[in-house]
Amino acid sequence: MTEDDDEWRALPPPAGLPVDDQELVQALRLYMGRTGLSLRAFGRTYQYSPGTVSRYLSGERGVSSAFVRDLLTAVETAGEQVRASDRARLENVHRRTLAHAKGAASKSMLKSEFAKVSLELAQQAHTLEKVTAQLALSRIEVLDATERIQQLTESLALKEQDIQALEARMAAAHQCDGTGPQELREMTASYERARAEAEALRAELAKTRTLLREAEQRLADSGRGMAVIAESMGAELRKQDAAHRAKVRELESRVRSLQGAVNRRQDGDDRSSDELDVNVPTDLPIDPRLQIYSVGEALRQLLVHARSPGLNAVSRMSSVPLGDVQRMFIHNEVRDEAKLRAVAMKLAERAGRPEAVQQIMDLWQAGAP
Repeated sequence: MTEDDDEWRALPPPAGLPVDDQELVQALRLYMGRTGLSLRAFGRTYQYSPGTVSRYLSGERGVSSAFVRDLLTAVETAGEQVRASDRARLENVHRRTLAHAKGAASKSMLKSEFAKVSLELAQQAHTLEKVTAQLALSRIEVLDATERIQQLTESLALKEQDIQALEARMAAAHQCDGTGPQELREMTASYERARAEAEALRAELAKTRTLLREAEQRLADSGRGMAVIAESMGAELRKQDAAHRAKVRELESRVRSLQGAVNRRQDGDDRSSDELDVNVPTDLPIDPRLQIYSVGEALRQLLVHARSPGLNAVSRMSSVPLGDVQRMFIHNEVRDEAKLRAVAMKLAERAGRPEAVQQIMDLWQAGAP
């Protein structure tokens, strides 16, 4: 056996893995040591590359069912006995790690879909923001044009009054012999200027009315566009929400199915020497407000260090009802501080880690509603 083949023995317990994955890796290392084979020798015998075996033993890669069977066969070939309860326990832990892996893959897929939908919604929100800005601008244009039309209309009315007054003066001047030619010329020039100014006001008024109609059309278009985008975003949100709920129901059904298969297999195992696993009830009433995942993870970690007694055993040693123990370890739900402390104290005592009690209680205090 070379030094490289033996490196896995010095590896620390894998961190950052679920409890079942950690227990599986530690068990695989134990059984590999009992084979008396190097990784290369084991790989040659059972058709695995040393790198693959090393990744199995370090927790870097999911373990195949064939590898578990081959490893137990190698142990027995080496003259070591593998108890039926030990074999069943290892197979149960391995099945749970496969269930975890499938669940993680499904969560990853959901995250990817959520990210895609979030990007699409962000793009639609940006478009909606632009349309909203255009809508505000069109409103300002309509208000400005309306105000300008009012001003022009008033100016035109005044100018027409001036023209009428000039026309009256000119008519009176023609009838009066005392009006000189110079005065008549000045009155005529004023009259012509007033008429020219009136025509300019009429032209500007017509142009402004055209601009008003165009601004009103843009305003209407922006309003319709915003309504279409808002409806599209709402429909997409409703569609994705329905798809997400369906996917969650599918995942929950798969988890219950996998757990049921594990429980059925456990019902046929000999539990006299190993009581790690219990049937996981699928109908426990769970209150999401009381679920604190950090507490559940810490309890499962402590369970590993306490040499993984079964949940029935935890219930008995702590005098906490089995249903409450199952809620803590399986559903991350803590309903009673005293029961949590009792379970933590017994496991910490068994594991030789008294400091774990306060750590768990601190996590509960931080996450308690």
